[in-house]
Amino acid sequence: MAPLFSGIAGSIKGQAGFGFGRRAGLARSLVKTISTFTSPGSLPVPGATTAVTITAHGARGTPGYPTGGTGGYVQGTFTNLSGKSLSISIAGRGEAASGPFNYRGGHYAGVFDGPVSHGNSLMIAGGGGGSGGAGGAFIGPGGAGGGTTGASGSTASPANISGPGTPGTPGGGGTQSAGGAVGTNGSPITYTIIHQAAAGSALQGGGGSMSDPNTAGFLGQTNSGGGGGGYYGGGGGGNGYAYNPPTYNRGSGSGGGGGSSYIHPTATSTINTQGGSAQPDGYVEIQITELI
Repeated sequence: MAPLFSGIAGSIKGQAGFGFGRRAGLARSLVKTISTFTSPGSLPVPGATTAVTITAHGARGTPGYPTGGTGGYVQGTFTNLSGKSLSISIAGRGEAASGPFNYRGGHYAGVFDGPVSHGNSLMIAGGGGGSGGAGGAFIGPGGAGGGTTGASGSTASPANISGPGTPGTPGGGGTQSAGGAVGTNGSPITYTIIHQAAAGSALQGGGGSMSDPNTAGFLGQTNSGGGGGGYYGGGGGGNGYAYNPPTYNRGSGSGGGGGSSYIHPTATSTINTQGGSAQPDGYVEIQITELI
């Protein structure tokens, strides 16, 4: 897919050239072109490129919910990408089963040297973890994405509506070597879980859990947050508890962990900030400096 925006940002005149090539005696210029991606795409790097600066923003977890974790912010410059073909991916959020309360993690925003794969990662901004809740109440916030380790989600406070029970634990943040741990479900549980939470993995947040609102004697629904996508994704949070007889009580699910960010070691002038993106959706900006 073509980038959302691509244009010439500026031109800097260089010294006169010397030698016997076709540019002998001609002035050369540094031309800077900026391309912005809000969805997957690709970008060929011209052979005369002297520098590629990548800026990426991970997405917030649980779109529309203020308690979804914010995404990470990364930036860095590469001088070894001339002639390469870059792939841009905005993906990897941890989902829950479809339903009215689908508390998803946020997408990572990443750039890859060639096809999208963990081993081809050049720069990734981790997505924030999704929030957990019980029918929209008593929200367990998601963890922030980004940094070398994403933040863990949080348990909702107050942890229960009334009565006894142990709330679910939140999902862990992704690191540089492993996905975030999956949270544990609360206790006791008297409803049917139709989607179990999962741990994070390479480029993928772990899914959140979801209860079946049609369970006999159980009113409503309780869900946990999915993990944010990242270099390693965050883990999904544990679901809330429910204790029906003799009184109806329901606890809320916990938040998912944030995905980790990544910057390839050949990059210079790097920035890697956990929760540093104020953007609800992930996006990537690539500036190519070319000598022509």
